[in-house]
Amino acid sequence: MIVDEARWFYENLKSIPSERLTPLLNVGAQDEHYRTAVQPWIGEFVTRPLQARGVEVINLDITAAPGVDLVGDLLDPEFRDHVRALGISSVMCCNVLEHVPDPRGFAQALAMLVPSGGHLILSVPHRFPHHPDPIDNGLRPTPSELTDMFPDLAAVTTALIDGGTIARYAVATIGSRLRARRTPASTRPSGGATDITQVLRLAPWLFRRLEISCAILVRE
Repeated sequence: MIVDEARWFYENLKSIPSERLTPLLNVGAQDEHYRTAVQPWIGEFVTRPLQARGVEVINLDITAAPGVDLVGDLLDPEFRDHVRALGISSVMCCNVLEHVPDPRGFAQALAMLVPSGGHLILSVPHRFPHHPDPIDNGLRPTPSELTDMFPDLAAVTTALIDGGTIARYAVATIGSRLRARRTPASTRPSGGATDITQVLRLAPWLFRRLEISCAILVRE
């Protein structure tokens, strides 16, 4: 997640009553270290402000890790039924749709979890280099193309966020990595240089502007 993207969500989630958001399923949440140390702006602008309002955030990822509450694949109907039984009110899925083999199928699975009156909070890169995690399917929608993937939901607000440059992102990420080194090694995941290595491979993009498509949808 880009810092400006996190700030956009912070400002635009303020107007949604907490009871319409909780519990919120955070899909593709990654581990707690990533959310609080590698990209600390996720915690600063998104998860902690929501939790301060009393919104329960349930972190889901396909890989077990510290800070992941649910582990599974939403394309698995049995697992999806298990998630639905938790009484989810809203779903957040940021920068995930470009990393799944079937983005439209995954979009349908997300929509199925949103109840009447619930919200779907989304972001996908629009102008961004190839970044496999573990794959990059090439999805780069405009905000309107993103909302079109969810025909049963209505758009509350959308935006095309200017995310600055890869150079700016690299400075922020490397800085957070250096600060994270103060964390005891036993609480940090191994392979911590991976993100920095990936950033360095993006040299051709260093000074090109990044853009992120963001949307908040509702099931009326």
